[in-house]
Amino acid sequence: MNYLIRQSLGISSRIFYENFRSSHDIYTKPEGSRDLVTSLDIKINDALTRYFNKNEFKVYSEENVADSVLNLSNFAIIDPLDGTSNFRNGINNFGTIIGIVRNSRLVNGGICTHSSGVTLWSDKNKLFASRFYKHCNNPHSSAPAVFAYGTSPSKEAFQLINSLLKIDSTFFPGFHRIGSTCAAALEFLAGKYSSFIAMEVKFWDIAGILSLFNSVPSLNTFVTYNKNSISILCFNSNIGYSDYLLSVINDSGIYLSQFDNKNFINSYIQNQNNH
Repeated sequence: MNYLIRQSLGISSRIFYENFRSSHDIYTKPEGSRDLVTSLDIKINDALTRYFNKNEFKVYSEENVADSVLNLSNFAIIDPLDGTSNFRNGINNFGTIIGIVRNSRLVNGGICTHSSGVTLWSDKNKLFASRFYKHCNNPHSSAPAVFAYGTSPSKEAFQLINSLLKIDSTFFPGFHRIGSTCAAALEFLAGKYSSFIAMEVKFWDIAGILSLFNSVPSLNTFVTYNKNSISILCFNSNIGYSDYLLSVINDSGIYLSQFDNKNFINSYIQNQNNH
């Protein structure tokens, strides 16, 4: 699967650099969603879909939401342009996120941050990176957390945000929001942040990133499944405030459990069927 993830990330990067200087139409998704999509999203999505279909993998993506794909043994999970609002506004935090499922198990993940040119991918529970990037195993415990949340946070998510803002800085050094789970994961894995919090983000926003986190032994990842979304907390096992942070999240009514890579896909499907 190593060649699939690396080739697909390369395709995404090539399509981006061939087209990013062009003007791009911007659309708002239907049904009152605040999510944006550009013609560049669609170009990257179409190119990746052709590539994976050629290799006998169906695609479940932000632009192709086909729930029937989730019941297949082999498929790819794609966010072609994570951080579309940043891209539209000229903020250099955006990229592509890809996860690969084989035999109903998430086996590979990768991100390509087009703004920095850095590519990360996982293979056989190991993390690999393009040049100019160094993964940090021991981020300083006083570093803040990086925080991401979906476009329509629930009451519980707003409650958590308020709770985090009120935490005494003696226990928790605060958090930053970047506006792209892809860029946030890149900086978290580089050691700039001590923990990564994502609230009610879409399946395609986080599946590939979870595979990356799972490939780093020093990271602890917790997850909960919401209707059509996922929330996670990931932190380095060396930080001292992890138990406190978990308790604050649980007290907000969002209950996290240890991430299980073997059952991740099935757990997500079962949760969607229960809603």
